[in-house]
Amino acid sequence: MRFSSAAATSLFIAVVIAFTGCGSNLQTTQSLPNTGALVKGPISEVEVLKLQLAGKLHSIFPREALLHALKTIGGHPRPHLAFRRSSSVSLWVSDLAYSYVIGTNGSGKQIVTAIDTGQNGCSDPNGIKVDHSLNLWVACSFNSSMANGVVQEYKPGSSTPFATFNDAGCNSPCTSFNASAQDVAFDSNGHVFAANGDSNECDPTCSAPLVAAVWWPSNSPSSVPAPIEDPNINNFGGFLDVDAAGNLYMTGQGCIGTACGYLLDEIANPTGASPTVVNLIPPSFSADLEGVYVSNGGTVLNVTDAASRKTSQYHLPWTGVPFDKLGPTVQNVAGFGQPVSGGFNYADKRLALGDAFGWVDIGRVATNAWTAATNIDINALNVGAAFVPSDK
Repeated sequence: MRFSSAAATSLFIAVVIAFTGCGSNLQTTQSLPNTGALVKGPISEVEVLKLQLAGKLHSIFPREALLHALKTIGGHPRPHLAFRRSSSVSLWVSDLAYSYVIGTNGSGKQIVTAIDTGQNGCSDPNGIKVDHSLNLWVACSFNSSMANGVVQEYKPGSSTPFATFNDAGCNSPCTSFNASAQDVAFDSNGHVFAANGDSNECDPTCSAPLVAAVWWPSNSPSSVPAPIEDPNINNFGGFLDVDAAGNLYMTGQGCIGTACGYLLDEIANPTGASPTVVNLIPPSFSADLEGVYVSNGGTVLNVTDAASRKTSQYHLPWTGVPFDKLGPTVQNVAGFGQPVSGGFNYADKRLALGDAFGWVDIGRVATNAWTAATNIDINALNVGAAFVPSDK
């Protein structure tokens, strides 16, 4: 996470709300002591990483990835990457540590342009996708005031967002709502979806459960987000995508009965008055389910397990048995690697995944051969990747 000194006061509010305040959904797994005494004044990426390593702030990354990021950021100040309008981008990569979305060539190794999302009110870019019109969609944990997350849409060749969807606001009887956006998806009916890592809702008491996902009309970014209830994902929201029939698939952490852990749900009619939630993969900590991506014209569901570094492919409608597994992705010399989320190119021949240890995993589907695309400025906590054009 990256917090600027200009947002010091709002940061204090954001940390209190997200981790100790009303509606916090992380208290079941960790306890954050007096945050007011913990965080005073400006806080840097390094300070946030130290809090996460101490178990005082939630993180989706393993301890080894946080240690790697702490070492990397400490020795590599935030780069000043240039936006080049005429550049031809083949692959976008979200750089959470420095709040950039970086455009590279086809190999993922050469930076050709960059969008400073931090300057655009998008701190901590997470999941990203590219639609059929080559628009780039970015899910951000926080806005410029650190009060809530946002989803932003960027037109091809632009470094400023065409639209910003605020993951905050609600209608009566709700009195307040804000959430931290983790991933973004869209359907053919003009809906935009966001997965929420955490959320806080008061109506009027502040004890509402996690709102795992929300949606907006794509032509109405200023509208308040409509909640999508999923009682199974009740601890931490993950990543999501939509199939050809408009069904939503989402990973996250939660409990069903006495079973707790990472899970996968299908949500039919997600924008309707009564969405239907079906659990597809029961909660367990035997796998670390992260990125979700629907490929092959909306007929194949891909779910990335960061623990095994493999992506399982399922035919849709859901059969429950993967027909293939892509990976494992590569590891560094220390034996670490954590693919998080990403997507396929236009022909579904290559899959790119942001890796938390500081590179992009790129695999060829036909041979299941994987490489790591590295660059000095793509070096820590890379969450998402998206080809241009994608298969959307």
